[in-house]
Amino acid sequence: MPFILKAQLPLSNDGALISIKDGAMMSVHGDVYNQNNGFFHNSDTIYLFEDWINIAGNEGFNSLGEGIVILNGSNQRIRGNDITRFYDLRLQETGIKFGDLDVYVDGFLQLNDREFNLDTNTVHVFNTDLNAVTNNQGFVSSLNNGGLLRDMTNNQAYFFPVGSSIGSLRYRPVYLSPSSSNANTFKIRMAHLDATLDAFDRDQKDSIICEINSFFYHRIWRVQGTDSVQTQIYYDEGIDGTFDSIAHWQGPPKWEITGDVNAGFDATENLNYLQTVNYIDDFSFPAFALANIADSLDLDPNMTAACEGETFTFNAPTGFINYDFFVNEIMTQSGSNNVFSSILDDGDRVRAVAWNGECLHFSQTISVTIYMNEITLSADTLSACDYDTITFTGSPGFNNYDFLVNGISTQSGPSSIFATSDLNDGDLVQVIGTDDFCDYESNILQITIYTNSISLSADVILACEGDPFTFTANGVFNTYEFFVNGVSVQNTNANIYTSPLNDGDVVYVIGTDDFCDYQSNSITVNLFMHPIELTVMPDIVCEGDTLIFTATPGFNTYDFYIDGGLIQTGASNELIIQTLDNMNMVTVHGTDDNCTFISNAVSVMIYKKTLDLTASDLEICEGESIIFTASGGFNTYEFFINFTEAQTSSSNVFTANNLMQGDQIFVRATDENCTYESEILTVNVFQNSIDIALENMIVCEGDTLIFSASSGFTNYDFFIDSLLVQSGNSDTYTGINLSDSISIYVEGFDGNCTYASNSISFSYFDDMVFLEADQTAFCEGGIANVMASPGFDNYDFYLNDFLIQSGAANDIQLNDLSDQDQLFAIASFNTCIVNSDTLTFTIHPSISIQAFGDTTIVEGAVAPLSATGAASYQWTPTEFLNCTVCPNPLASPEETSVFYVSGQSEFGCGDVDSVFVNIIPPGEFIPFIPNAITINDDGKNDTWNIRFLDAFPENEVVILNRWGDKLYSAKPYTNGFDGTFQGKKLPRGTYYYILRVNMDNQYQTFKGPLTIIR
Repeated sequence: MPFILKAQLPLSNDGALISIKDGAMMSVHGDVYNQNNGFFHNSDTIYLFEDWINIAGNEGFNSLGEGIVILNGSNQRIRGNDITRFYDLRLQETGIKFGDLDVYVDGFLQLNDREFNLDTNTVHVFNTDLNAVTNNQGFVSSLNNGGLLRDMTNNQAYFFPVGSSIGSLRYRPVYLSPSSSNANTFKIRMAHLDATLDAFDRDQKDSIICEINSFFYHRIWRVQGTDSVQTQIYYDEGIDGTFDSIAHWQGPPKWEITGDVNAGFDATENLNYLQTVNYIDDFSFPAFALANIADSLDLDPNMTAACEGETFTFNAPTGFINYDFFVNEIMTQSGSNNVFSSILDDGDRVRAVAWNGECLHFSQTISVTIYMNEITLSADTLSACDYDTITFTGSPGFNNYDFLVNGISTQSGPSSIFATSDLNDGDLVQVIGTDDFCDYESNILQITIYTNSISLSADVILACEGDPFTFTANGVFNTYEFFVNGVSVQNTNANIYTSPLNDGDVVYVIGTDDFCDYQSNSITVNLFMHPIELTVMPDIVCEGDTLIFTATPGFNTYDFYIDGGLIQTGASNELIIQTLDNMNMVTVHGTDDNCTFISNAVSVMIYKKTLDLTASDLEICEGESIIFTASGGFNTYEFFINFTEAQTSSSNVFTANNLMQGDQIFVRATDENCTYESEILTVNVFQNSIDIALENMIVCEGDTLIFSASSGFTNYDFFIDSLLVQSGNSDTYTGINLSDSISIYVEGFDGNCTYASNSISFSYFDDMVFLEADQTAFCEGGIANVMASPGFDNYDFYLNDFLIQSGAANDIQLNDLSDQDQLFAIASFNTCIVNSDTLTFTIHPSISIQAFGDTTIVEGAVAPLSATGAASYQWTPTEFLNCTVCPNPLASPEETSVFYVSGQSEFGCGDVDSVFVNIIPPGEFIPFIPNAITINDDGKNDTWNIRFLDAFPENEVVILNRWGDKLYSAKPYTNGFDGTFQGKKLPRGTYYYILRVNMDNQYQTFKGPLTIIR
């Protein structure tokens, strides 16, 4: 049967050893004192209903690895002068358990559902078992650098149940998981206040952080060891809000994200938690807080793959203040526009960063693909003779090949080969290849076609048999090869060939220059064997040219016939005519003295061509171009505008720019033989104009801006910085939240053409308003006069965000201010509203001077005076004091007097108090009880000296601390208290005395505070 000891009064070992054996139990319903170097040996359980007080100069227990101490009362304290090292400490029943100094737990700490309030102290759990600390919603609360300290030798999660009941109750535990099983020691405290109040300014944060928890934060110290830890912090989403990150105060001083976290809900604790994915290794600063970081920004592209030269458009969500777009990490666009358009290169990476006024939001990075291909055009030759065939070949691998000659499609299909003989000198040839994605343009090849002409003439074409004929080639060539009846008879650089011929022989010549061979006309010769030869000059005839037909001379008369009809007769052997039609047959009958001979029939080719001129359009808008195309097949084309030459080349295409109303265009074309002229085309140019204006005269930031365009158009397109923002039949555009750096213009369509207006910009009203105060730092009760910048219509003054004055006055007088009150103004001019800077007032606290020493002394004695609460002092009247500026002067008045002391703080704030000194004649004794002693070993007031107490030998003194603990007692008291307890100096502070004195056989009791000043 276990032995049970119950004690109702305080239990003290008083230097002895109290031992509770295994199977025994001690229940103490009063305080337990471990004192005078006594010990407790506990092998079972101690139930304690009041306080544990250790003043023994040791750690309380000499039992190792055993023994339970249960705090089983209400609002109990662990106190004393010496730290107690418990093995198993359990908190039960009701109230708060207090640790008035550090507490050691060698084994297990069971908090159950109680708060363990340590003030600025620490409870150190040495047991490295994961379950060494348990609870049932109970927690450790502390201030400043106090907290729960645990030794750890495991890489699993260690539990730190921390919280606070200051203000509202918050239980917010933490788990730490070390990176290894090495020895480490960590301490945690939950700080139940805004971290800014502890100099961890929540506004000093990384740009990605939107919010730092304002209700609480945790201090985490790595006291010993080098391991990093994963951190799991609990919170109540319904009370604290939602969070998605953990922030750490780091240097340079600001809050930074610890990295990725895992979120969860603990059903046992009924709390949410966040756990760091990474291990935290930096504990230079102990502050950790729950935070919210920016959401990801969804960047929406119109496409992610395109052909070279196409425009990509990226749309970011609306609703942000500013958007920064980056291409390959280089900022390319910044401003309020959430759309970014650009032509990009293959592999370019695009991302966006948006600012909402609190934090930055980062988009994903989008890589674009540019379909890359290349087509090359080659030719078997780039120069050829007229009518030679040239073969062009495009690079293989394309689905379709579109061959262009002078920009006009000539062949389109799957074949990569294009062969043609229908090219003119200077023609430009290109191919466009199409694969599965895009069209690709090749290089352009320019073709050279060599052209020349040669004609053959003879000195005579009628001769006597055996007479030589002389033929002359006209034109400049390198070599001349003459042919008779198709057989080469001479090939030299001479252009003359002389030889006798047979009747009817046919002669022609081929001239060769640096490039090609050219064949002349053929001449048939006749001998005087009754022939007559008819020739015509020139042999190449343009429409309207004069023709001269010449018959062989030597005949008496000549009869000329056209298609069998006689048109001229006489002695002349020439027929001159201009009205001949193409292919009319001309012959001549020559009559000599004997015969009439019929000549050969001569037909002349009259070169007749039709030169047509067409236009892409004869009705255009001002500034548009017209493409004029002439009929093909000519060597040169000469285009005229209003009869002034505008272009001469081998191209039959002419692009005319900047044409005016009524301009006339025609073309002249020349082939190898003739020149031709087209009809005249007249141009009709539509003309109109459009203007844009801003209706508002004074523009305020945030105003709605109305831009008006000229009326009379069917459609209006408004552009801001070349980006279309509105299209329709409205001639006004209303802009909201526009930047004053933009340029805006409008394009109007009147049914025929589109006309662009002038571009306009604007600037917002940007006057500033500033506040000036005659003082921003002063003592409580002071007055501040504040003046705002003049020139505005109205001023609204706000103190701590509350409107306190509104009107035309730009000055205000403030009183009854509190420290860190903030004043700002909102000024208005016309429709513009401007915010001022903010003035923060520093209000130094008033001080409370407390003067001590109201007393009665015997005439001629000295009364010690004392004052506290100020940085400097001034006593009056001065004539009876040994020091007028000391906090503790000695007064020796000759009569009852009042001494006044005025004090000032370091900021100049003051207060006044007084001490009354009553003078009595010798013999009228009462005890004089000082309320303070200055124990500094200076020989003055080092003991508590109650004057005149020796007149009352029957007396008793008791001195207590603030918890009612007896620190000193004496009966009778002989002025021997020196501020020590059990040989140790008591800390500075206020204590309490009780003095009982027998006066005239009646005991009177005096009570009051006693301040120990060191």
